[in-house]
Amino acid sequence: MQFFPFVLVFFAFANIVSCSVNPYQFLDEIDFAAIREDPNEVKVYIECINENKGCTPQYDQVKMFLPEVIKTCCEMCSEAQKKEIAVMQKFLLEKYPEQVLEILNRYDPDGDYRKICADKLRRKGIDLEKYLEEES
Repeated sequence: MQFFPFVLVFFAFANIVSCSVNPYQFLDEIDFAAIREDPNEVKVYIECINENKGCTPQYDQVKMFLPEVIKTCCEMCSEAQKKEIAVMQKFLLEKYPEQVLEILNRYDPDGDYRKICADKLRRKGIDLEKYLEEES
């Protein structure tokens, strides 16, 4: 549920770069716990990321940076952001697996993220094995 970076999840959350600027600082302003607690907000979040519908300014920012976050396995995310993304990814994978697959196929059509980042995510309790098999 932390892919929101998906998710995520995530997908998802930025690390401090060498010049001490965090390009994903806006993620710190999003209350992901509140999103997880409200099924309607989860729907808005997923629709924004996957279908470009109903985006709030904050969700629009997430959507804009999501390809980079996915491509780099959230390499530039801060530790706190990585933890929050992991929680969100795990949540989404458990509660909304079909939508996660749609998001993965949209932002990672060749399955590169799933292959490269699967081990890192597995260590955080996020198993993408099912999604490695189902990539399209």
